[in-house]
Amino acid sequence: MPHMKLLALACGLLALGACAPVEQQRLSQDYFAFGRYEPGCSGDDCPAVYVLDQGKLLRDDEGHFDPSLGYTARAPKPLDSALYAEAMALRALLPAELATEGRVRIGQTEQGGYFVQTTLEGDATARFWILDSRLENLPEYLLRFVDLMGKDILLFESFSVYLPRIMSPAHPPGFTFHCINLA
Repeated sequence: MPHMKLLALACGLLALGACAPVEQQRLSQDYFAFGRYEPGCSGDDCPAVYVLDQGKLLRDDEGHFDPSLGYTARAPKPLDSALYAEAMALRALLPAELATEGRVRIGQTEQGGYFVQTTLEGDATARFWILDSRLENLPEYLLRFVDLMGKDILLFESFSVYLPRIMSPAHPPGFTFHCINLA
């Protein structure tokens, strides 16, 4: 009988540990996050989030985007610096019209799309928007920005998948990449 109590206690402690909240990472006040939005994704099934913060481009495979709360950073890791300029170009294209946009969801986003989250000039807290990935469903002012965001996400995803394979010990030292601007 004492073994049963010990087993029950161990199971209870294990269950409590499994339900412990994942620690949130702190980002600077001036970050810029973006990625794919897929309704209903959870855990490893969710796409990565890309974050520009403090002069670095980060990839957060464990981050979470909630359509009512926005992005929560969990474990952002630096990406190769060669991609930083691409992400900065995207941030520079962020339309000023978003500052006055009354909607959080723009286009038909029920099946997914993209999201962007940042602090706009004059705002104390970050704001986010969910954007349709189909350009025909968007207002004119978002077309160039969303088109480049889709291309950047594809580039960053492919770079993250193939870089570890290419940069293996089988390749000679000094092997370099050259990224092109797809815009």
